[in-house]
Amino acid sequence: KQPITEEQGAKAMYNNLYNSYSSKILKRCKELGITEQHQFDALVSVAYNCGNGRILNNNSLTNAIAENINN
Repeated sequence: KQPITEEQGAKAMYNNLYNSYSSKILKRCKELGITEQHQFDALVSVAYNCGNGRILNNNSLTNAIAENINN
């Protein structure tokens, strides 16, 4: 295996984040009524650190968001 360049690594990381997290979370944000960039960023961070299920499934977090987006 050959080492990859920093640029190739950055592209791979971007593609992984977009395909595994961002695109799925964006759809969920629309369902929950989230429109602010910082809220989207926070949910992507939660999904990245805790798994997509924390955002994509109905649970106490997504129920709280749906009840009051700004709380």
